Amino acid sequence: MGIKAESIGIKKKATTHKGKKMMEFKAPKLIENPKRSIMIKGSKCSNELMSLIKDLHLIRGADMSKLFLRKSHDIHPFDEIGPLEQMSVR
Repeated sequence: MGIKAESIGIKKKATTHKGKKMMEFKAPKLIENPKRSIMIKGSKCSNELMSLIKDLHLIRGADMSKLFLRKSHDIHPFDEIGPLEQMSVR
């Protein structure tokens, strides 16, 4: 179904149980699910930036944000995204 079908009121129906669950999950909600964040410390991070990351982590709460990689590691998110994606799955 295209945009025209939705504009005249034709809605897509799911035929399987899994499809119904997916349609329900994607439907608009009155109260959205909370968003989670990952704070990354770079290899050359100043003290001001670290204090900002810590403050944001405390404001968001421990369950809503991860202070990811407090120690310096050789992970560069713009070069290789794999290790970052593995941490974000949980």
